Amino acid sequence: MKTLLSANSGIFFHTENRGPGGIKKGYEAQINTSFAKDPRNTGSLVDVSDLDKSPVNDNEWFHYHIVVNGKNIMVKINDKIVVDYTEDAKPTRKKGREERLLSHGAIAIHM
Repeated sequence: MKTLLSANSGIFFHTENRGPGGIKKGYEAQINTSFAKDPRNTGSLVDVSDLDKSPVNDNEWFHYHIVVNGKNIMVKINDKIVVDYTEDAKPTRKKGREERLLSHGAIAIHM
């Protein structure tokens, strides 16, 4: 993967298409190296484990791995673990984010 200056995107997983209005189910692994309006950087597990500094630079190719095993989510950038999260039995979520849970569903790339 490679990002350009001010790119802001994400990889959603365990999600589903609900039409207009955005993706509300599942998790998002952030893609953002230099988009200043969003403080979450590449490798962040949005609203769960937000990285304040990107492990990569714009215009640089990198490997992005998301591994889900049971209730554990591991995010790796260039083979380095940047997030290792295990979902609690009753995780706390921000209002409007209650469906951000591991269950089942599709993979989606936000562009």
